[in-house]
Amino acid sequence: MVRVLVVGPRNGLCDALVALGIPFVVWSERGRRRPKAEHLHVAPVDVSRGAAKREAEKLAEYGPFSHVIAGTETAVLAAAVARRVVGARRYAHTTVIRCRDKLHMKNHLRGHGIPMTAFLDGRNPPSPSAITRELGLPAVLKPRMKSGARGIKFVNDLSEMTPSRLRGQILEKFVDAPEVSVESFIGGGEVLFQNITEYAQKTRVNVVPGAVSGATPEAVLDLNRRVIQALDIKWGMTHLEVYLTREGPLFGEIALRPPGGYIMDLLRLAWGFHPWIAYVAMELDRPFAFGSRPLAHAAALILHPGEGTVSEIRGLDEVRAMDTVVSAEIRIGPGARVEARTGVGRDVGRVLMRADSRPDLLRTLSEVDATLRFSMVPFEE
Repeated sequence: MVRVLVVGPRNGLCDALVALGIPFVVWSERGRRRPKAEHLHVAPVDVSRGAAKREAEKLAEYGPFSHVIAGTETAVLAAAVARRVVGARRYAHTTVIRCRDKLHMKNHLRGHGIPMTAFLDGRNPPSPSAITRELGLPAVLKPRMKSGARGIKFVNDLSEMTPSRLRGQILEKFVDAPEVSVESFIGGGEVLFQNITEYAQKTRVNVVPGAVSGATPEAVLDLNRRVIQALDIKWGMTHLEVYLTREGPLFGEIALRPPGGYIMDLLRLAWGFHPWIAYVAMELDRPFAFGSRPLAHAAALILHPGEGTVSEIRGLDEVRAMDTVVSAEIRIGPGARVEARTGVGRDVGRVLMRADSRPDLLRTLSEVDATLRFSMVPFEE
């Protein structure tokens, strides 16, 4: 019998399980009620292996579970531990760690000849002269175990780079180049589908299918396949980030889970298949028919007005009336307090667009950007 434990749920994943008639239990950090779930277990998911094992043991009584599926980056390690506890289909532990920890990831892939930007290990604090020599300034300081641009800092003042500040971090050379991502569905040890997403405006506008500059699409997709093979990823979904430099594509990082940034919505709008059902199919080792070519062009404008209090929002009705706007949602209104954006996943809404051609899509994107306006006032002291 197929029965799934979902760790770190996302709406699309739970909706897909419901649509497929697959019973599931949810392990979530939040107590949000999910009516179709057989049980909701509320506990942190971004935890150590020991803590994850204890929580998974509590959940075993609601099994048996044939599969454990992670919906978010922070849930990947907990899901890997839970698979072993409940006896579900599982990955080698090294694969999970290499897809979660940027230092292990980059060390392993560098050994396989994957081109990437230079980096230094924060566990062995490099001297200021070594940072300047190896990476130049500004250098990029990243948490090893976070995604979505959370915690990233650009370093110019090397006096701040104390051993305590570098603990749990990785230092990388700054790359001034366009970025794209590659979304892959993998089943039976084979890459069954690949899509390039263009970061038309980093952290703000994603476009599918993406245009590639400074490299060829074939080179980007070949890099993606090489990374997946080197990490021995046999099933599931990956999200690979790539820098498009003049010398060719450079590996950024990879995640073994579905992407954020509304890319799953864009895959459905542009390619015509249901990506969450496809993800479940890969996790459950079931066949799925992917499209061979995109049917349209799609974009997501991710909304965040900056820090402050909202005084007015203008243009939402006009945006919703545009022919190529699929949907426009804003989750706040006048009087709402908006904190500074600390990661790509922090937003207040989005506009999804779909057009038959890229010029039409970009025209709509420009019109939406010019029409939708937030008026903000600073926080009171």
